[in-house]
Amino acid sequence: MSLHIETIVNYPIPSNCFVVSDTARTSHCIVIDPGTESCNDLMNYLKACRLIPDCVILTHEHFDHIAGVTLLKRLYDCKLIASEICSVFIQNPKSNLSLFRDGVGFSVQGADWKISNHDSFEWYGYHCGIYVAKGHSAGGIVIVMDTNLFTGDTLMWDLKTVTKLPTSSKEELNHSLDLIKSFRSLGRMHVYAGHGPDFELDDY
Repeated sequence: MSLHIETIVNYPIPSNCFVVSDTARTSHCIVIDPGTESCNDLMNYLKACRLIPDCVILTHEHFDHIAGVTLLKRLYDCKLIASEICSVFIQNPKSNLSLFRDGVGFSVQGADWKISNHDSFEWYGYHCGIYVAKGHSAGGIVIVMDTNLFTGDTLMWDLKTVTKLPTSSKEELNHSLDLIKSFRSLGRMHVYAGHGPDFELDDY
């Protein structure tokens, strides 16, 4: 068996949430970017597959990628993993941009594990590498698991990466894109982006 990646489209903003699992090895899973506050579709999938989240990983701090974190942590007591900057920004409605959605916004508690540059962990026989990847936002990361690459809003298929936000940087984005290109040396990487379809990195 191998890793299974389930894509669940968040709402009301159609960003992507991913559930990483291997039911041949474990009933546990990893959730990446739960961006729906109620988590209804995500919860239905977890219950149907009898999966228990070990951790939630955030690719960056924007509200459409983090809205479900509080509920998941309350229900499953799972660990939250994010970059150091993301961990700070998710605690502020202005910094996570939710304030500009409805004038009120929301906050999420800081991460349990904060990534400053590059870190990794083993998960049921799989190596998970996490790399800081700024550009779209100051708190961005990319995640490599096996031959799967989770890029958040740093790299998307047929969508230009937004670099006009308060903590965006075109220069930092170029560095992050160079990092992503370097992962081609690991083999044929399949990309799961923050919005839109998944694709092969070699085809981009």
